[in-house]
Amino acid sequence: MSEEEIKQTELPLNYLGIDPKDLRKIGPPVQPETQGIRIDSYLGDNFPFKSRTGWKTLLEQGHVYVSGRPVKSSYRLRLNDTVSYYYPDYMEPRVSEDIKIIWEESGVMVTSKPPGLPMHEGGKFRCSTFSKKIATLTDNTYSAVHRLDRETSGAVLCGSTPMIRKALSDQLEKKLIHKTYICLCFNTPSQSEWLVDAPIGDLPGSLVRIRRWINFNGYPSQTRFKLLDTILDNYSMIQAEPLTGRTNQIRIHAAYMGLHLIGDKLYNPDETLFIKHQEGQDVTNIVLHDRVCLHAQKISFIHPVLNKRFEIEVPLYDDLSFLWKKLKKDSIS
Repeated sequence: MSEEEIKQTELPLNYLGIDPKDLRKIGPPVQPETQGIRIDSYLGDNFPFKSRTGWKTLLEQGHVYVSGRPVKSSYRLRLNDTVSYYYPDYMEPRVSEDIKIIWEESGVMVTSKPPGLPMHEGGKFRCSTFSKKIATLTDNTYSAVHRLDRETSGAVLCGSTPMIRKALSDQLEKKLIHKTYICLCFNTPSQSEWLVDAPIGDLPGSLVRIRRWINFNGYPSQTRFKLLDTILDNYSMIQAEPLTGRTNQIRIHAAYMGLHLIGDKLYNPDETLFIKHQEGQDVTNIVLHDRVCLHAQKISFIHPVLNKRFEIEVPLYDDLSFLWKKLKKDSIS
C-alpha cells in the first residue's frame, strides 16, 4: 500500500461524511488465505445473507468500505483489511420481538422466541436480536445458553449467572439436555417412528454455497422422528428429537427422507428457490409459508441449583397452527 493510500485509509469516517455507527463490520480482518481476492467475490462467497446481485449493487452505490474507504468491485483485498458496509439502523428489518417467559425457577428460565427474531447480531440485524431483547426484558439478568435459527420459533433456555449458564452449557456438551421439535413437512412417511443416522457435511457442486447435506465423510448425526398427523399423502406433522447438534440437522434429515419442511427455501429439492429468495423474489406460493415450519416444542434439563430434572413445553406458534388448519380445510374442500 502506498503512502498516499495509507493516509486516505486513516482519514476519519466523519471527515468522509459517514457516521461510524451506520457502518456494519463483517468478518474478521483479512487473513493471508483471502488477500488478493476481489471484494465482490469475497462478499458473494462468504456472506450469503445478501445475494451476489445485492453486494454488487452496494459496491456500485459506494456503500462497501474497506478500512474506512469506499471501494469498487475490482478492489483486491490486502492483508488485515477490515470490511464494512453502509447499513443505518432505520434499514434494519422489523420483526416480532415478543419474547414470552414460559417458566422461571431459581435462576433458570425458559422463554418462547418468536419466528423471525435472530439470536445475535449479524447479517441484516443489529438491534432486533434475542440477546438484546432478553437483556432488556430481564434487566440484564438472563442470557441464552443455546441458539435457535432465526426462522425457528419456540423454547430457548436461559441462565441468570455465569455459573448457571456454564452448568447448563456443560449439560449440552454431555447431551443431558433433550430437545423436541415440531415440523410441518411436505409428503408423508411410510412409518410412524424412525431414526435417521446419517452424517452431515459439505455438498460439493451445490448451487448454494452454504447448503449442507448427507456426506459420509461428514460429522455423525442422528435424529429420531415420530409421525403425529397427516393430511392425505400431501403433508405431515412430525415430532423430531435431535440426538446430535449439527447445524440445520432436522431440516437436512427430514429432506433426506423426502419430507422437506414447508417454508424451507434452503433444503427444498429445487435449489434455485433459495437463490430466487435471496434475490428478493417471492417463492411463498411454492414453499407455502414465509418461514421454515419448525418449532422448538419441549426442552428437558437438570436444574443446576435444584438438582432436579424439568421438562418445559412451549405452545406451537399461531402461524403454524393456522397453517395446519388451513391445509386440512383446503385438502377436504
